[in-house]
Amino acid sequence: MSLIRMNFFSEALNMYAPVNVILPLPRDAQDEVRDLPTLYLLHGMGDDHTSWLRKTAVERYALEAGLAVVMPDGALSCYENMAHGPRYRDYVADELPRVMRETFPLSGDREKNFIAGCSMGGFGALKLGFAEPEKWSAIGVFSAAHMEYRPDSLRVQAALRRVYGEDIDGCDARIVRDVERDNAAGPALRVWHAWGDEDRLRENARKSRAFFESLPDGNIRYFCEELPGRHDWALWDAMAKRFMDWLDLPKPEATLT
Repeated sequence: MSLIRMNFFSEALNMYAPVNVILPLPRDAQDEVRDLPTLYLLHGMGDDHTSWLRKTAVERYALEAGLAVVMPDGALSCYENMAHGPRYRDYVADELPRVMRETFPLSGDREKNFIAGCSMGGFGALKLGFAEPEKWSAIGVFSAAHMEYRPDSLRVQAALRRVYGEDIDGCDARIVRDVERDNAAGPALRVWHAWGDEDRLRENARKSRAFFESLPDGNIRYFCEELPGRHDWALWDAMAKRFMDWLDLPKPEATLT
């Protein structure tokens, strides 16, 4: 297993961008590794690209799954092209996967690419996954607000205005449109949606569940769980493990380390 801490100049962001990458590698340096299945794992509001490594056992889970994990910094962007800030949607959805595949032996096969995140990152994974379902085969949505979420916190309201300007409602409408389109005509897409039974965003998550479950039979395979826990890293650590298990990837060779 290798942990790479990388900075590269992002054209989308117009600045140097940090990213952490977990790579499962063979013990024998002469063994070639190619076409690794890859999870793009997004952090939540107030965290950064180091949070998954510092606050969970994601490195161990990735080794057990034989899965590469890419953890970018999304600032307070909601993983959107901000009304008053950089183009994080273009960075995470387009530029980052291209640079990662040029640099590391990661798969470009849709069936081996997944996107997930917690809280704001789960919302980002939901948006990016359904906006371009041809890029991802599975989405992990951990404790994310979606339907009719309007925060009481003035700090969060200010952050959302920097992202969306005055068109906060437009984002929900766009997600609904993308989901309905993909269910009717997109490629088969799996969604794992989970939240805590004491999660402060549980009511929004339940509304999102009702929306997904109301869809007619189509291309979306939706699975949800309400787990014991609060809106915190103890819950998201458990979710990361459960999501990787749910992906049901082929077991890695014993030579991986």
